[in-house]
Amino acid sequence: MHNAHIGRLVLVGLALLAAWLGQGLLLADAAAPAEAQSPFGAALLALGAVLFVGVSLWAWRDGQGGRAEGLPARVQALIDRMPPGYGLLALSLVCAGASFRIAFQPGVDGWPALVTWLAGIALFLAATRHLPASAAEAADEVQAPPYARWERWALAVLTLAALLVRAWSLAEIPANFGGDEGEMGVAARNVLYGLERRPFVTGWLSHPMLWFYLQAGALLVFGDSVFGLRMLSALLGAAAVPALYVFARPLYGRAVALTAAGLLAAYHFHIHFSRLGANNITDPLLALVAYAAFLRGYQRGSLPAFALAGVLLGVSMHFYMGARLAPLVVAGVLLHQLLLVPARVWRLRWHVATLVAGFVLGFGPLLLFFINHPEDFTARLAMVGVFQSGWFGQQLLAGRSPAAILAEQAARGFGAYTYFPDRSAWYDPKMPLLDHTSATLFLLGMALTAARFRRPDSALLLGWVAGASVFGGMLIVNLESPRFVTTAPALCLLIALALHQIAALLGWTLGTPQHARAAIAAAGVVLLAAWNLNFYFREYTPRATYGWVTTEAATAIGAYLRAQPAGTYAYMFGPPRLYLGNGTVRFMAPQAQGVDMPPEPITSPDQLPLPPEGARPVFIFLPERLAELEVVRRRYPEGRLEHRPARGEPGTLFTIFEPALKR
Repeated sequence: MHNAHIGRLVLVGLALLAAWLGQGLLLADAAAPAEAQSPFGAALLALGAVLFVGVSLWAWRDGQGGRAEGLPARVQALIDRMPPGYGLLALSLVCAGASFRIAFQPGVDGWPALVTWLAGIALFLAATRHLPASAAEAADEVQAPPYARWERWALAVLTLAALLVRAWSLAEIPANFGGDEGEMGVAARNVLYGLERRPFVTGWLSHPMLWFYLQAGALLVFGDSVFGLRMLSALLGAAAVPALYVFARPLYGRAVALTAAGLLAAYHFHIHFSRLGANNITDPLLALVAYAAFLRGYQRGSLPAFALAGVLLGVSMHFYMGARLAPLVVAGVLLHQLLLVPARVWRLRWHVATLVAGFVLGFGPLLLFFINHPEDFTARLAMVGVFQSGWFGQQLLAGRSPAAILAEQAARGFGAYTYFPDRSAWYDPKMPLLDHTSATLFLLGMALTAARFRRPDSALLLGWVAGASVFGGMLIVNLESPRFVTTAPALCLLIALALHQIAALLGWTLGTPQHARAAIAAAGVVLLAAWNLNFYFREYTPRATYGWVTTEAATAIGAYLRAQPAGTYAYMFGPPRLYLGNGTVRFMAPQAQGVDMPPEPITSPDQLPLPPEGARPVFIFLPERLAELEVVRRRYPEGRLEHRPARGEPGTLFTIFEPALKR
């Protein structure tokens, strides 16, 4: 189907959906008390009608679906003369304004705001395809050839392979289920069951709510389980593989693009975060598509491409905080080109303005929320920023010089790829993000890219990697791998550039034919992919180090409580290290009932609260609180005792005591 037909179909669908939802709200209001009624059902229905008429006028102008008889002559003349893009742009502004207006109305369901926001985005993108805009001069690079059939098949096979290594045994690998995953899963359940209806605010730990809406959809489609929660991430991670190919192909050719996509499909770091029910994995996918659209728009003077890039950059603000790097990278490339080729950037000034407008539209009502609640936007920086958290001042008081502090932080941030091991609970592979060989190739690729620094794509790649090192490493107190997930495609592309340059140099020095050079690069991809897959599934996975031992305990406790019959009442001797309210336990065993025992050890059975009438008590002890089992046994002398061994490290994970109750 032609792109224009797809766009028209989307507009018709949005018109019908808005009208249908508006009518539903009107029916709901009719059955509600007067004080609970709102005007937004009528507003959404009116929006659907306006969209329907607007699309109909467009169709009539093209001689389809009837004729515009009965319109005033001036209106008919205006429609005949005016490009449809202006009408679509006006409708997009109406939708955007409506979404901003109704998003935060008290007592109003968030779905109308979400629908009008999406409608505004669709209309904006459609409008830019029909606006008169002068094209910039063609890029210096030769235009990429059309996709061949073998190329499409190769990319499809590679994408399927990427999905398989991300979705296989998804609920069991990694074996531990992280607390952050659980908290996000609980938030997604709140959306799924209608307990949370505000898509343009922040939720748990100041994360924007839209991610939880997507996870709610995943739970609905794939099951309300660990597998269902993680499956969304597996799909997004696999989608980054063809996105990298689309990004790299027009810049570096088919061979480099296919090599980079193959490396990303098997990259252990990217695989790991594709298997977690957390929003970090959205960063590389959205960044890739936004960057591809931006570079296409810049090289070809394409207004729709600039619009798409802006919208994607804005939409990415609804997910992990690492996405905030992407607009800075694009701004950096524009500044870089303004210094080198100012005339070209000036010719694209309206395109850049369109990009900014798209960014604001994609950010949507969440932008207004952050303007009114700036503390939510900077919440994480207040906790982990070297300056915002007060850590830098503490280091100065300890006698360290500012230069020494910043130098050490810079070494950690830039060394995360090549020599500084990731020891965070999020991953902890006990090595840098790249193995020895990949790190060497990455550095060579960086050198090649820096040598061609005048190219906009080179500036983008360098800014992508260096920006994460600065904003995700140097300016953050603790070095943690989630902040570098966004760079995974860039790392693979830089390695691919080095591999192909090595093959070319060998061909140049040895006089080998072209097919032999391709074989050298292909062999490098196969060997690196095999090493990465072997490392993740055969070396890293058995360690069970993701989340460390506390997450391992929470996962096992959640599985135990989920398997218990109704009426079980758990006494958790876990505080201050682990609570029943931990996200892992809450998601895995939502039906579990019980009580967290105070952190201070009990000395008398009288300190045990009585279970509810008819409930079956069970007692769970972390190793550091096992001595309190003797106190419990003064009330319940007999019962079944089970010690669960730890996988991640030697010793007992926790102990279960199930009293034998007298009948």
